[in-house]
Amino acid sequence: MRRIAAVVLLVAALGLISGCDWLLRDKTEKHYEVGGGVHTVSVTGTAVDLDVVAGKGPISVDEIIRYNGDVPETGHQVRGGVLTLDSDGCTAGKACRVRYRVTVPATVAVQADLDAGTIETTGLSGRLALRLGAGQVTAHRALSRSADVRVDVGDVDLRYAAVPDRVAVTSSTGAVEVTLPGQGPYAVTTRIDVGQNTVKVPSVPGAAHAVDVRVDVGQITVSPA
Repeated sequence: MRRIAAVVLLVAALGLISGCDWLLRDKTEKHYEVGGGVHTVSVTGTAVDLDVVAGKGPISVDEIIRYNGDVPETGHQVRGGVLTLDSDGCTAGKACRVRYRVTVPATVAVQADLDAGTIETTGLSGRLALRLGAGQVTAHRALSRSADVRVDVGDVDLRYAAVPDRVAVTSSTGAVEVTLPGQGPYAVTTRIDVGQNTVKVPSVPGAAHAVDVRVDVGQITVSPA
């Protein structure tokens, strides 16, 4: 509970900043490309908006950093096939926000561990492992066979264009919506302590394609595409 309260305070402050551009007077933009051999993108940070899209050609990254005062330090490196993006210079005690737009081959996996912000993916078939303290997670045209999404405070919207093997979503407070192709069959498990639980997809126990959604307070919707 203490962690959730701290996250709520953090995202409230960041929401105020992001809603008033004049509070962040300075902006720096970077663009760079990354060589081959990358199978995973890993992103960490305090106040981050992450947008990962499937595309052709080399992996490319666009950074937009909004801040006051000194330019917050960001960094990237490739090691063992993992492209790591970090914004250690943009912490909770500094007025700043980092936006990444990353273009990758569709098969690249995405790992994210963010305190607050947004995570958005489009057209990816690689594994998704996403943790967000507060904000929103959205997956458009998802092709990933495996997804593990954890949000403390915020909403999750996963829209699948191909049948997944395993989907696991947990949220302490928020609305979770999972839209699935009709082929299935799916073994759907949901649990909500307080709120509305709507499952419109037939559940077949033991089916090869498993969907598990758990929310403490909020709303769950699992529906066909």
